[in-house]
Amino acid sequence: MPSKRRAFKQVLWIISLLQIGSALPTAINDNVNFDCVFTVPLDGHALKYNLCPLLKRGKFRVSRDVETPPSITRIHYDISLDDSIPWDGTLPSRDQCEQGTNVCMTVVSERPDHRLEPPRTIYVVPVAGNFPDRQLNVTAKLGQKVDSMNHAPLKVTFHGGLYMGILQKAIFTFMCDPSATETSEPVLLSHGDPLEDQGNHKLTWTSKHACPIDGYPEKQSDEPSKSTPVPVPNPSPPTTRAIGPGTVM
Repeated sequence: MPSKRRAFKQVLWIISLLQIGSALPTAINDNVNFDCVFTVPLDGHALKYNLCPLLKRGKFRVSRDVETPPSITRIHYDISLDDSIPWDGTLPSRDQCEQGTNVCMTVVSERPDHRLEPPRTIYVVPVAGNFPDRQLNVTAKLGQKVDSMNHAPLKVTFHGGLYMGILQKAIFTFMCDPSATETSEPVLLSHGDPLEDQGNHKLTWTSKHACPIDGYPEKQSDEPSKSTPVPVPNPSPPTTRAIGPGTVM
């Protein structure tokens, strides 16, 4: 009889472990494998850029506050391009981007005149990342040169996001400045609405690392280089989970 009780307890222990494991978030391949050295054509030349010091720097946050009386809207972009953003087991899944996200936008509203009132989460949007049905698909091309620029900027786009059925992507415009400090940060251009501008989240980043390794050719065209269109996956059908953890509250 004691041996049967021990066996029964072992079965209960195994069942408990299986239940705990099923309650945890599904594991996603967190490896972010892309080449941070980009080569783009320009007037018969090949411009080579080494963005590794910028893209492989680890997780950081870029924020902007917008006055929206009687509240303040705080727009946060958590960015981790060398690995996916770590999952926080202490937070509800709806308050953070799904696993595999590399660029996550969070928009929070606060009432300065109601200090006891907790902040209200408006958006949680996975902008870019690697997911089971969508990939990061990093692409690079030269942007349009304007009068105030000496050289055309480099545009690098990170795909994979999806929110309310709209594909999302992060577009970084890298501006060459040999005198920029090593700790330069990107600047937000977007307004914090994932439904605007067809899901394009725009940032500019001025850095010495945004300059070609071998410099620019002496003569440059004002026209940007042409790039191969990126295939866009079809959004998930209505019967599947298309929104992710981001929720409008």
